[in-house]
Amino acid sequence: MNPATGPVLAIDTPLTTLAEAEHSLFGLGQAVVLPADALVCTHEVRDAAPHYAFSITFSGPVSETLRARLIEYLGDWPMMFDAGPVGSDVPVGSQLAVGVGSDLGVGVSQALDEVRRRAGGRAVRFPGREALTGSLPIAAVLADSAIDRMTLLGGGTIAPDWQLTTRDFVRPRWQQGDLVLAVMPAGSGTVAPFEVPNPTPCCGGH
Repeated sequence: MNPATGPVLAIDTPLTTLAEAEHSLFGLGQAVVLPADALVCTHEVRDAAPHYAFSITFSGPVSETLRARLIEYLGDWPMMFDAGPVGSDVPVGSQLAVGVGSDLGVGVSQALDEVRRRAGGRAVRFPGREALTGSLPIAAVLADSAIDRMTLLGGGTIAPDWQLTTRDFVRPRWQQGDLVLAVMPAGSGTVAPFEVPNPTPCCGGH
């Protein structure tokens, strides 16, 4: 299942923790109806003041209505639409559709660059994510979601008939063109995502 590969919206934020980033994206999901195949990532920006940026990748043109809703929800933060398709040779920003905010933060260019090259970004929402609940065969996860492969921490081979215990919290990352889920052993013939849920007062109730 291929993830969205069309226009990208990149947003820089002042958020400094993943909990804050997840909480903000949860609110976005409640306020704005995104296409089912939209790909939403967090990007860790390591500058003088480390923080997080977001990217939202679409499969096709973004309607004026959807664009307006996104700007309404995220408009306090620097953002930029780039109309060039992911994986194209078009330089980042050369097809800028909309610029919002007085300054385009460093996170905007980083998020665009990483997701366009599929070389960085942690996917919070991706095609097939809703079905990744409970325990599932590895082969089914790879066939029915945008996840391309899994890597076992510490090395080793993962058999396709093994089970993934999802904990209902699956966050793959772009690595060298693939959406990759890092997993760790969780029993005989079973693995679990390396990143575990970490509820906080701001989002534990969701």
